[in-house]
Amino acid sequence: MDAAVDAELLRREVIAAALRVRAEERGGAIPLSELADFELPDGSRQRLFDPGKGGIWNPKDFLATLAIVTSPDGPYADRESGGLLTYSYQKGPDGGKNLKLRRALELNLPVIRFNKIAKNYYVPIYPVYVVGDNPITREFILTVDEAIRAVPGAEMSPIEKLYAARIVQQGSSYLRWG
Repeated sequence: MDAAVDAELLRREVIAAALRVRAEERGGAIPLSELADFELPDGSRQRLFDPGKGGIWNPKDFLATLAIVTSPDGPYADRESGGLLTYSYQKGPDGGKNLKLRRALELNLPVIRFNKIAKNYYVPIYPVYVVGDNPITREFILTVDEAIRAVPGAEMSPIEKLYAARIVQQGSSYLRWG
């Protein structure tokens, strides 16, 4: 990895650690008001979520998407299956916010998933990796579990193979809460 990617990964890890502490303090879910102006351990503030737009959050000073939002009452047909999340492209042309989510895949940078559980309350899940991109269906494939549990004798799909390879690459740095 290059220095910029390493620095951004470290920044994401610091944010995730602070989110974990805050989520534990709040019983697992964090109110939207805190995510829009999140205080980090060093006293600095970071917007983790755009209350006006939801969906994909791409801070200007990040190389790739920092966070995504999933919601059972959202406008997209996002779905989970077999440890993976199929996440719809943002509506509109192929560019936009989708470009930085694709960049997370290319740079192997984890994103934070904010899963809406009630009005204005979200459970953070980290790390979530983009492991696939299908421009034909306009969907990304992201990890949602720490590991895909392979059934003995079962053939893994190409996406599951990609994810398994990523698990090996990432080693023991996987954390999940929520």
